Amino acid sequence: MITKIITLYLFLLTTFLNASSFGYIHSIKGNVVVETNDEKNLSLTAIKGRKINNGYTIDVKDASHCDIYSSDKRTFLRLDSNTKIKIIEDQNTREIYLLDGSFYISNRNPQISKETFVFSNYSQIYLTNSNAWISSNNLFFDQIYSFGSKLDISDKNRGIRYSTDYTTMIQASDSKIEEMPQYENEIDIVVPDYIFSDFIINREKYIIADSLLYNLNEFQLIPDFSLDFNPIEQDTSKFGLNIISGASTIYENFYFPIGIEGYYNNDNFNAKIKFDYFLSNEPSDLKINDWNDISNILSIFESINYQNKSKIMSCSIGDINNITFGHGQLLNKYSNTYNYPIMKRTGLLFNISPLNKYSYKFDFFISDLSQIFNSGGMLGYHISYHISKRLPLTLGYGSITDFNQYSELDLDAKSTIKARQLDFDYELFKNKNYKINLIAELDGIFFNNEIQYFRYDNNVEPNDGSGTSGKRRKGTWGSMFGTRFESSDGHKFKIGIHANAALYLPSYFSSTYDFEKTLIGNYDSTNRFFLLNENSEIFPCEDIDNDGACNNNDVVYLSKEMQTLFLKDDFVYPTVGTSLSYDYNYYNKRGLKVSGMYLVDNDSQSSESYYSFNIEMYSKYGYIFKRLDDFSIYLHRNFAISNSKNLKENIIYGLKAKIQINNEINLDINIANVHYDINQDALVENVTTIKSDIIYNISDPRDIIDYRNQRILDNKLILFSPKHNWGKNGVFHKWIKNIDPRKWIKKINPFKKKNKEATNEV
Repeated sequence: MITKIITLYLFLLTTFLNASSFGYIHSIKGNVVVETNDEKNLSLTAIKGRKINNGYTIDVKDASHCDIYSSDKRTFLRLDSNTKIKIIEDQNTREIYLLDGSFYISNRNPQISKETFVFSNYSQIYLTNSNAWISSNNLFFDQIYSFGSKLDISDKNRGIRYSTDYTTMIQASDSKIEEMPQYENEIDIVVPDYIFSDFIINREKYIIADSLLYNLNEFQLIPDFSLDFNPIEQDTSKFGLNIISGASTIYENFYFPIGIEGYYNNDNFNAKIKFDYFLSNEPSDLKINDWNDISNILSIFESINYQNKSKIMSCSIGDINNITFGHGQLLNKYSNTYNYPIMKRTGLLFNISPLNKYSYKFDFFISDLSQIFNSGGMLGYHISYHISKRLPLTLGYGSITDFNQYSELDLDAKSTIKARQLDFDYELFKNKNYKINLIAELDGIFFNNEIQYFRYDNNVEPNDGSGTSGKRRKGTWGSMFGTRFESSDGHKFKIGIHANAALYLPSYFSSTYDFEKTLIGNYDSTNRFFLLNENSEIFPCEDIDNDGACNNNDVVYLSKEMQTLFLKDDFVYPTVGTSLSYDYNYYNKRGLKVSGMYLVDNDSQSSESYYSFNIEMYSKYGYIFKRLDDFSIYLHRNFAISNSKNLKENIIYGLKAKIQINNEINLDINIANVHYDINQDALVENVTTIKSDIIYNISDPRDIIDYRNQRILDNKLILFSPKHNWGKNGVFHKWIKNIDPRKWIKKINPFKKKNKEATNEV
């Protein structure tokens, strides 16, 4: 028993202390030698599975080749015959030095902090989402064959730079970098045969397919750094399990969440299924463990993503994050993930986008599939079409419908809201460094019922709600015209001028829509809104005192289009104003988003003003510090009345952080604060959720076997193998054999240190 405990302890110790390697040899043919860079300077025969550590040199002899994968499965190398390379890697860069010969490289690292470079005789190459064949066999220049993906090349002496994103042969010498004419018969002679076979396709399946660093096409010379696209998550194994546990505070209740999450990744399809339960020793009215609720049942399907092979069509089920239509005047940064697990929503996204993304595009979403079963739920679609290069105008049309804004309440009532939009985007000027576009959007919102309101016209104030100042609407509209400036280094500025009709709420479907779509209040006989609409039955009323009428502080339920009139009965004038936004995105690694709007009533009878403000900061892939894989902080204050404390439902703020403890363990922290009437008592509560989860990944059994075999090859400690660990040539036998007590005595000899100090003084 003691022997097993010691073995387990030493195994864990050596595992955590062992430095990470660059990668491993996937396959070989012929004679390949691996030269180490440690104190032993060994020359090892390459075998399948052998690790390639930092500083190692790989020498491929005549009539041989070698395939190498990086440990993170983001870089693949095929070393040709008579090729020698050296690999240097630290926490920031991955450098491959072509000492002699040629090789093919496929790299996928645009969204991690580690950058990949290749150094040859005459060139240095920066790889992002890149495929290339590189040769230094010629005495006077390097040959680089690009496969149509992004490639940045510079020389070593003069600072010459060359960039390409299409298939071509390039020569780099002391004096220039130039593209060479492609004659098919000559290319076949220079480039190895496997480049034009199924070899590349088969090897690509093993490499993680991240989203492109940025997308370029004939309509867009400037990279789109801020493209809101959530790529399909991939893992080094096709399937696996995550064990989840931690501690959470959810609306003043303390919980211990436990869960298990299974995932599967296979080329263009992946899925995550999650079962979780929140343990608590205190009673609670929150129904987060109610498995009779269809929303809890559907939330098991955490994410299901599919993308066809041509990447034109994609579909996903699960979370919806920051979806915006057009220029965001109607649907702006909507997400269905806030307030989890009190609110569990399972959405659907469908997208059609051709290879040329700016010719046309179609987006469709459903906010929550469970509400569809309850005759509610919000869905929308948006289609855009780019006319031509000569007339660089993009036209968009969108439609959004919430079938019942009361669907999450136990009410026998229905309030449908519909909205339509037209948006325009015209490219006014463009070069390689920046572009300027003219933008516009026209929106219409259509109410379920006609709303009556009162407005003072021509300084006339009648004694009641009748007369020429009485107004009624069954819809409203808003407009925006502005300009957008984008620079090639990831900065985006937008300014807009707004003119809106009465009762128009900008960004009606915003990030806080799920919390403000229904307001629960008390009937107020002095409120002009109730006086004008009490007989119209446009809002449900709960008769608390059972007197057969809606009065005397009875509870009323108001959908969003009525709320501002209820809270402030002089929100009845057209509005004008301006909006500003700034967006900085550096290769999806870090960014800042700030936006604001200020409106005033466009009438001499009123001096009221309104505003909105949003700020988000984020970083990814270890930018702040190495193990902080994902971090964001946000504050959203959507359309609000200046100098008013009544409307809180449109405020959300929070923080998210994902910390990588090691390759298997992550710490996930989520702090969120929303405002809404959670108890349905006509009072708006501050609902705070603090979640800290420890996520442990159970590796694919095949990975465990490969890792075990590698440790056997390296003669390191492994579990459940006494012969390997304790045998004649085992790990412990070699450790004991190498123990020299004289060295230990010298290290702990106090007189040696004193004598040395005295000698130094002399």
